[in-house]
Amino acid sequence: MRVRRIAKLAHARWKRLRGVSRQLGLNSMVRGMVGDLRRLRKQVAAEDLISVVLVCANGSLSQCKDTVASFRKHGSPAAELVLVPGGAVGFAALEKLVRQEGADSAMSMRVVSQPPHAPQFLNSLKGKKILYLEPGDQVLRGGLTVLAHAVLTYEDTALVYSDDVLLGADGKAIDLSSKPAFDPVYLMGRNYIGKAALFDRQRLMELSASFAEVGATPPSYQHTLIFLRGVGDSEVRHVPFPSLGVEDRSSQLSAMERNERLLEERRFLSMAVSMPGQDVFVGRGTVPTSHRVDLIPDAENSWPAVHIIVPNKDAPELIERVLYDLIASTDYPNRTITIVDNGSTDPATLDVYERYKVGHGIRVLMHEEPFNFARSINHGLGSLEGPGHILLVNNDVEVQHRDWLKEMVSCLSFAGTGIVGAKLLYPDGRLQHAGVHVGCKNGADHAYLGEPESTLGRGHCLTVRHSVSCVTGAVMLISHDCALKLGQWDEGNFAVAYNDVDYCMRAHKAGFRIVWTPFATLVHRESVSRSKDRSPSRKAQFRKEKSALRSIHRTVEYLDPAHHPLLSRRHRTPRFSFVRRLPKARRWFEPQWDQ
Repeated sequence: MRVRRIAKLAHARWKRLRGVSRQLGLNSMVRGMVGDLRRLRKQVAAEDLISVVLVCANGSLSQCKDTVASFRKHGSPAAELVLVPGGAVGFAALEKLVRQEGADSAMSMRVVSQPPHAPQFLNSLKGKKILYLEPGDQVLRGGLTVLAHAVLTYEDTALVYSDDVLLGADGKAIDLSSKPAFDPVYLMGRNYIGKAALFDRQRLMELSASFAEVGATPPSYQHTLIFLRGVGDSEVRHVPFPSLGVEDRSSQLSAMERNERLLEERRFLSMAVSMPGQDVFVGRGTVPTSHRVDLIPDAENSWPAVHIIVPNKDAPELIERVLYDLIASTDYPNRTITIVDNGSTDPATLDVYERYKVGHGIRVLMHEEPFNFARSINHGLGSLEGPGHILLVNNDVEVQHRDWLKEMVSCLSFAGTGIVGAKLLYPDGRLQHAGVHVGCKNGADHAYLGEPESTLGRGHCLTVRHSVSCVTGAVMLISHDCALKLGQWDEGNFAVAYNDVDYCMRAHKAGFRIVWTPFATLVHRESVSRSKDRSPSRKAQFRKEKSALRSIHRTVEYLDPAHHPLLSRRHRTPRFSFVRRLPKARRWFEPQWDQ
C-alpha cells in the first residue's frame, strides 16, 4: 500500500509540473535548481560583474517602477542598476524612484544623465558587462546570478546571452524562448538574441563612435549587429536559463512604424554582411518579420562547379523524374550529374540512362552489389573529375522551384559552412526534413517531422536559415573543402541508416558549420524506391547501426547546440522538460568530450 501511495503521489507531482510548464510557471521551473542558484550567488557576491542599464526614453515612469521593483526583488549583489532619463521620464522623477526603492535595499541603484553609448557614461559603470533594458522589462528569479556566474567563469567572452520570457500587456508570460548556442546564420534572419544579452564594456567603449555614427541605440538589433562585427564564435556564450521578461512592443507600433523598423534592420544587415566580390541583397524571409540575406556572385559564370551524385536501382519513373528536374527545372549553370547504380536490370531504367547520356552527358556507374548508401556515395566521390562542391540527391526527390540549388550554394558563403540541407516535404505537404536533432531518443531523429509546412518552429527558426548539427543525406550539399577533410563515408558501420548523421557529426567535430535553409524546398517521397523493409534482418541491421552511432558519437550524452537543454530529448517537436541541475553556458563548437 505504501509503495502504491508513493507512486500515486509521484504521478500527481508529475502532472502538476507538466501543467506548470504549459502555463510557463517559472518559479516551479527553477525550484529544482535552487541549490545551484544559492551556490552561484555566494560565488559572485563580492564581484562587480554586471551593470544593468535601464534606458527610459521609450517608456513611462510606471513601467520604470515595474522594472526597478523586479531588480530590487530578483537582483544580484554582483549587479548594479543605472537609470538613464529620457523621453517623458525625467532625472528628478528617477532620483525620487531610486530613493524610494533603494532605501531598504542592498542593491546598488543610481541615475546617470548621459547617452547610454557615450564613452563617459560607459567609463562610469562598475560592471565588466552591460545589460540594457527598457521600461517594462522584468528581471526574473535567479537570472542575474546565473549571468554573473557566466561572466566570472568565462572572462574571455565578448557577449553572453540568455533566454527570456515574452510578456503580454498585462505582464503575464506568453511564451518562454529556447534559444540555441550562438548561431550567426540564424541572427542574420532574426534578432533571436534579443535583450537578454551582456555586452563587454571595454568593447562597447571602443565602438562608441560607430554606435553614434549610425544612431544605433541600445537595446536594438542594429546595436547587436555592430557589436558582433569581428567577434569570433568562441567569444559568444549562451546561458540556457530565462533571465528576463520582455514586453512584446511590436503590437504597440503602427503598420507603417513596423515596416520602417524592418527596412532599417535590413539596411544594417546589408552593411554587416557585405563581402568583396559579392552583391548583397536583404529582403523578407518566409514571414514578414524575418529577413533573407542573398549573397549573389558578380557574374553568372562565377557560380562554382557542383557535382551531383544520385544513387539508384531500377525505378525508371523516379530516376527519369529526378533527372528531368535536375536538368530542366534547376537554374544552375555549372553542374555535372553522376548516377551510381547498384544493379539495375529493368530495361526501362537502362533506356533512361542511355537517353540522358546521349542528350545531356550524364555519367552512370554500374556496381552490381547489395544496397549500401554510403558505398554508393563513395563510388560517386571516387569517380569525380576536377574540384567542386558535391550534391547528394535521392532518386525520389522532386524539385519545386528553379533557384533551389543556387540558394544552397550561396549558403556556403556563410563563414565556416561545410554542409547545407534543404527543406523537404512529404507529397501531402507535411514537413519531412527541417534539420536533424542529434541526441533525440538517444540517437538522432528529424525535428518537426510530420508537422504542417506552415509550422514556424521555436523562435520562428523554420522561417529563416539557421545552423543545425545534422541534415539528411536525401538532399545534402557538401563543400569541396569539407569533402576533402572528411574523406569517405563510413560504409562499414552505416550501410543504410545514420550514415548522414555520422558524416555530419564528423563535419561538426572538424569545425564545419551545417546550415539548413527554408528557401530551398523540395518534395521527398521518402524510401519509396526501396519501400519500407520491415523484415527481421533489416530491423536487426537498423539496431546495429543505431548502436554504432551511439558508440562512435556518444549520442546518449550528446548535447545538440541547436537544441535547448530544457527541452525534451524524447520528442521530435520541442516540449519543455524539467531538469534538476542548472545547464552550463555553452558555445556552438563546444568540446563535449575528448574526441
